[in-house]
Amino acid sequence: MNGFEHSDAYLEASSADDRYIIVYTLLKLGLITGKVMIYTNTAETGYRLKLFLEEFHIKSLLLNYEHPKSTRHLMVTNFVNHNDVLVVIDPDEEESQNKGCKRHKIFKCPVSVLINFDFPSSISNYRKRVSDVSDDINTNMSILSLILQEDLHQLEKLNRRLEKKEEKPVEKLGLKMEEFEKFRYRCEDILRTVTKKAVHNARMNDVKKAILATKEVKDKFNENPQDKKLLAEAKKKNKPKRYLASVPDYLLPAPLKRKRSETTALDRKKFEEKLAKRQHRAVREVEPGEKIEETPESIAWEDLPPTSNRKLWKIRHHMSLKGGPRKIHKKN
Repeated sequence: MNGFEHSDAYLEASSADDRYIIVYTLLKLGLITGKVMIYTNTAETGYRLKLFLEEFHIKSLLLNYEHPKSTRHLMVTNFVNHNDVLVVIDPDEEESQNKGCKRHKIFKCPVSVLINFDFPSSISNYRKRVSDVSDDINTNMSILSLILQEDLHQLEKLNRRLEKKEEKPVEKLGLKMEEFEKFRYRCEDILRTVTKKAVHNARMNDVKKAILATKEVKDKFNENPQDKKLLAEAKKKNKPKRYLASVPDYLLPAPLKRKRSETTALDRKKFEEKLAKRQHRAVREVEPGEKIEETPESIAWEDLPPTSNRKLWKIRHHMSLKGGPRKIHKKN
């Protein structure tokens, strides 16, 4: 089941930043597949995680209960139909200002893995997260909780409650932090760039997007397009670095290295086959025209035999051949 021995498991992280390394490794190496929901307790952590994943070209959506209902509904719809990763800021956590807000349910698609990036502050919240997905189509869903030292007490309480109800306890996953160490430098380097200011800017960008999507504001922007342009410019963000989209071979585990080399060899073979086909294509030969005695300025260039693909296309489609090449004026 997505590489997990147990459907409900936990993994100890020695520091808060280690959780980012774990999530990056699991997603980037394809150790977990399908739809993934990642829960955080605070908006700051949720935004930081989303920005972190974006730097590695891992597309994710953010479900923030501070946003209007229409925006939240759009995030859920896009997750169901298009994206595979949804970061959810839990509205029922202690620091949330949205307690009691009606939670969005994921009923229309199976969720492969639910990750508690922040361990819930209560057993009730733990159950609410699980109930956010449909029981009917998520019978094989795996739950992974990333546990810090301060979360162990809450985990023990949860396990005692599960044992009383004769349910299977949350068991430790058979992975150690040493297995993620190869990616530490790369991840910590990016985490240093995801500052509080970057998180604040991302939150402001979402506010601006919500403003642009409001019907009343759209009508006002139609009257004042310059204001809309300024707001759109303000919400632009930097593109992630291209080299971070891939994982270098020296960081890959041995089994994945072998798999990649086989894929690369296959792709190379396909490329060589396509190249050979192209080389055997007959090149269109242009019949040599008569020697032109006139000066270039006096020639009706549209009467010349076609030698370019553009001109041939125009002739086939009965397009006008006027608007010939620009004359080059020599400077005195």
